[in-house]
Amino acid sequence: MPERITKAIVEKALRTPGRHRIADTQKGLVFRTRGGLGLWSLRMQREGRDKLLDFGTHRDLTADQARMLAAEAVDLIRRSGTPDVEWVARRRVELGIDDQLTAPSIKPTLAHVRADYLAWIEEHRRPKTYSDYRQTLMQPSLAMLMTKHMDRLQREDFAETIAEMAKSGKVRNAEKTGHVLSAMWSWATQDHRIRKTGATRGMLVGLKPPEGKPVERRAPRIPTPAQVKGLLARRDELSATIADAVTLLVFTAQRRLTISTARREDFIRKGQYLVWTIPASRMKAGREHAIPLPREVWSIVDRVGEGFLFPIAGDGHLSEYTLTHALGDLGVGFSPHDLRRGLSSVVRGKGFTTADVKLILDHTEGAGDDVTLAHYDFHADMKRKHAILRTWADALATRTALKKAA
Repeated sequence: MPERITKAIVEKALRTPGRHRIADTQKGLVFRTRGGLGLWSLRMQREGRDKLLDFGTHRDLTADQARMLAAEAVDLIRRSGTPDVEWVARRRVELGIDDQLTAPSIKPTLAHVRADYLAWIEEHRRPKTYSDYRQTLMQPSLAMLMTKHMDRLQREDFAETIAEMAKSGKVRNAEKTGHVLSAMWSWATQDHRIRKTGATRGMLVGLKPPEGKPVERRAPRIPTPAQVKGLLARRDELSATIADAVTLLVFTAQRRLTISTARREDFIRKGQYLVWTIPASRMKAGREHAIPLPREVWSIVDRVGEGFLFPIAGDGHLSEYTLTHALGDLGVGFSPHDLRRGLSSVVRGKGFTTADVKLILDHTEGAGDDVTLAHYDFHADMKRKHAILRTWADALATRTALKKAA
C-alpha cells in the first residue's frame, strides 16, 4: 500500500535489517534499501516490462526532491517523452544537487572490475581464498557501489559504506571488507590494467571503518589434553570417514583444508617414518610441508588404496567445514584451529621452543627473517618433528587403545 514517505520512514527503513521497498503516494516513486543505503527510483514500464530509473540516494536527495523528480518524470512520459539517465543528470544539476553535468562514463563499473578480479583470484590463488573473497565482494551491502563507474567513485563512497557496516554491529566484517576492497583496487591500478579500469592509484590505501566502541575479543581457546581425549572417546558418534578425518586432525594439528584434501600418494614410508608431504599448492604458506605421522594414525592411511584419504560421492573430498561442524555437533567446546593452540601449549610445556612448534604448524605469519625458517630443510628436521608429535600423542594416550574407525 503506497504511503507518503517521510524522513522518519526513511530512517526507520535504514535501521531495520534486510532489504526494503516502499512505494510512495507519488505515482511511480519507490524507495529501496540495501546494506544501509537507500535509493530513490522511478518505476515505469518500457516495452511491457517494469524498469527502474534511479534518481539518487537518501544521502543526496530528500523525500520532497525525489517526489518532485518523480512527478516531472511522470509528466514527461505523459507528453510522450522519455526520462533517462541523462535527463536525471541534467535535473540534478539544475536542482543544485550536483555541481556540473558530466559526460557518460566510458569506464567499466565496479561490478565489471569485480568479475575480472575474482576470475584472476580463482586462477592465481587457493580455492579457499577465492571463496572467501567472493563471499566478501558479493555481499548485498556493496550492491549500490557496484553499479557505479570506476571513474565516478570516490574514497568517501567506500568509507561511508563500510562505516554503515560497522555501525550495524558488524565491525570485523567491515574491517575485512575494507581490506578486500583495497586489495581489489590495488589490483585494478597495476600498470597494465589502469587505463582500462580507470581506477585512481592509492585511493583506497588504508581503507577501514571509523573507530568506535572497542570490540571485546574472546580469549583464545586452548583445549587441554583431557578435553581432546574426550573428543577422541566420542568418535563412534561420527561416520567412519569423518571419524578418521577428526583423528588425523587431532594427532597432526594441521589446518582443516589440508586434512580434508589429503591424498594417499602424499604419504610415503621413509625408514622408520610414515612421512606426509603436503604440496605447496595446498599449504597456506605456499610451500611444501612434511611431517612424520604418529603411529596412532598410520592405519587410517594404510587402509586407503589411492585418491583422497577422505572421499565423498563422486570424485570429491570431505569439506573442510565438515570438521568444524563435527566438533560443534559434539559440543566439545573448541574448534579445529584451537587444536593447534593445544598442541603448541603442551609441547612448549615439555621444553620445545616456539621455533620447534613452527616446524609442525608451518607458521610463517610475521616470521620475517626467522633463523628457523632461513635454515629450514623439509626432511632434515624429521627427527625433531617426530619428537614433537610424539610428545603430543603421548599426552593424548589413554589406557584404552585408540579406537580404529571402521
